[in-house]
Amino acid sequence: MKREIRDNSRLIKRFPELAFFSDPSDRYAAFRTAMREIRWRYFLLAAVFSSMSCLVVPYLVRLLLVHLRALLNAPHLHSVSRVVVGVCNGLIPLVIAFVLVHLFRKRIQRSLRSQLVARGTPICVECGYDLRGQLEPRCPECGKAFDPSLIQCNREQQ
Repeated sequence: MKREIRDNSRLIKRFPELAFFSDPSDRYAAFRTAMREIRWRYFLLAAVFSSMSCLVVPYLVRLLLVHLRALLNAPHLHSVSRVVVGVCNGLIPLVIAFVLVHLFRKRIQRSLRSQLVARGTPICVECGYDLRGQLEPRCPECGKAFDPSLIQCNREQQ
């Protein structure tokens, strides 16, 4: 079975760099390469942060509520502390997953851009700006310098 990423795929909307790969099977291969570069880091960070947050943060919240209950002399806060700890146990992994997806999305984009630059496509690795037609070797979007040979290779292809 041939694996490919088609033009109307949701992945192209999330990672517009994939549109620069002409063949759908090349898009798939580039995306798999980018995922392989970060896979072990993703699982390690997700496991560490999720386990630590599920253990430490609810404990700290409960400790804070116990001290608050003693300070305010309000015994009814005991039932509230159970609810708050339960909510923390449910929401913290979701928040961590959202943050990790956002962080690794940037890494995947940077990996895809590096693959495009290695193929000779003039694109800024930092911000994704299309560098075709540039006269100086500096990205007008983010200001990062790039290899001047990208401009020369692109002019020769035209």
